Amino acid sequence: MNHRAFFSYASEDKARVEAVYQLLLAEAPDLAAWLDKYEILAGESLIDRIAAGMDESEKFVIFLSPVSITKPWVKRELCRALMREIQGVDPNFIIPVLIGEITAVPPFLEDKKYIQLDKMTEQAWVDELIAAIRGVRPTPSQDQAENILVHCESPPGQRHIVRIVFEAQFWAEKVSFGVKTSRNIVRAVVEQPSLTQGARGNLLGPPGDEQANRREFVFSCEHPKIEPGSPAIFLLEFAPSVDAIASIEYVGHWGPS
Repeated sequence: MNHRAFFSYASEDKARVEAVYQLLLAEAPDLAAWLDKYEILAGESLIDRIAAGMDESEKFVIFLSPVSITKPWVKRELCRALMREIQGVDPNFIIPVLIGEITAVPPFLEDKKYIQLDKMTEQAWVDELIAAIRGVRPTPSQDQAENILVHCESPPGQRHIVRIVFEAQFWAEKVSFGVKTSRNIVRAVVEQPSLTQGARGNLLGPPGDEQANRREFVFSCEHPKIEPGSPAIFLLEFAPSVDAIASIEYVGHWGPS
């Protein structure tokens, strides 16, 4: 069966919805999600194409954000979807996805389970969304590390120090990062206060040699994840003559997710 899901969203949330669409397409191309960007050509009737897209879809995925719940066009699409549920055509037609904090959900959606994009890891919400569209229970799977922005910079006049920031862009991620360098690391400090409790930063070298070069730094934390707006930040310090940023050979996820 070719499952289809209609995506309803506000234009201000376009980047996030497009990211969801692309991940869903990669994980489950058979679902053939309906996104206006790829379904409506110039000159075609918006009303006719959207109505047809909803009628052809087995599920209606509405992305609820502080912006989208105020949009008349999104409200019209939701009203049309609600009529399909009320008339008994499909009592589970609507799948709500939360992106951001909202004070109240739209009427008639209060009793539904939501997929909370900002509070879940990527693989967790992908699995749940696919399961909801297909109408089957999700199967357990490992989280896959994606979605992390990494930024490195040296403080003014301190080129031997590098400040490394790991930040979740769209959704929550587990904390397990590492840095490999070409020069010895003298000192490593966790800077983000919210991650200090339970944080572990280890300088690594060849096993059994306490005097060995320390050119790997692994950072992990008992806190299960970082969320958008709450980055993991730490400082690496090298010898005064070393260019810290030029010494970094690898920075990113480390070990099993």
